[in-house]
Amino acid sequence: MTAVKKMSKEVLKDIRVMLKDSFDAIEKKHGIKAEFGRIKYSDSEAHGKMTLSVLSPISSQEKEKIRKAEFSLHAKKYGFKKSDFGRTFSFDSLEYIITGVNPKGRVNNILAKVKIPVRGKQTEYIFNTQDVIHALKAQDKA
Repeated sequence: MTAVKKMSKEVLKDIRVMLKDSFDAIEKKHGIKAEFGRIKYSDSEAHGKMTLSVLSPISSQEKEKIRKAEFSLHAKKYGFKKSDFGRTFSFDSLEYIITGVNPKGRVNNILAKVKIPVRGKQTEYIFNTQDVIHALKAQDKA
């Protein structure tokens, strides 16, 4: 082990790697996620923000119930029915499933995932509310 005589970008990179390993072990053992924000340093010291968050032990079924309840709460505001949660729609020749709502979005409020994952990835996308409404209406007419 070599003693550090002066803080530097390289020293801090090494320390971050060691801290990440330690943080991963804490997360695994205690269910607490630890993250460091930006670190500022001088020759003799370094300081930064560290955030500790308790990881929620929510199952995927419970998460879906929460999302469905949130969707039901906001559905009417965006022109949807509560029953639209879980419906499929077509967009750019792909089938998507409505998985939730993003109430903080201005125009793009609908969350959906690809019905058949591309390359095994199940990515969630944010859609323009009116595009989804249009797609559902076109589907209902067909």
